Amino acid sequence: MKIKKLHNWNIAPKEAIELQKSLAGQVQVRRFNKKLKTIGGLDCAFTPSTSSGHRDDKKNIIACVVVMSAKTFEIIETSYTVQVVNFPYIPGLLSFREAPACLAAIEKLTSTSPLMDKGEIIGSVVRTRSNVKPVFVSIGNRCRLCDAVRIVLDCCKKYRLPEPSRLAHQIVTKLKKTAS
Repeated sequence: MKIKKLHNWNIAPKEAIELQKSLAGQVQVRRFNKKLKTIGGLDCAFTPSTSSGHRDDKKNIIACVVVMSAKTFEIIETSYTVQVVNFPYIPGLLSFREAPACLAAIEKLTSTSPLMDKGEIIGSVVRTRSNVKPVFVSIGNRCRLCDAVRIVLDCCKKYRLPEPSRLAHQIVTKLKKTAS
């Protein structure tokens, strides 16, 4: 899947703050009324770099995406990538640390699906089951928050997490164990 490059990810934290503010103003919040054919979940995990084995060495990030049928929840495709992390941990700027690997995993997909993730830090705390931790749902580009919450709830059939995200988390956890 080809993703339009909006900016360079290799920038200084101060520039990242300004870029994030600029991009936030471009998010379009509107009703999402299309019928979904596919859904996707994305997760990432960090592991020490295997190049030298030193604890203070740069870490790797493993990102995995799972694309499923919105109707049957059958897996259509999975993709993953492993990259060196090139941005420091700074609360509020996690996309600059995680998104390059996540986008690389999405770009490896051969199927086409609506996996654009371009949202503000505006969201909702949603409890998908009784007596479980909530999940955090945020708006997407061209998708209101209430539509995003509805889609998440529709994807939570048996577990707390939406099924595509749950499966992506399982895969990235297995990949992390084999990378260590």
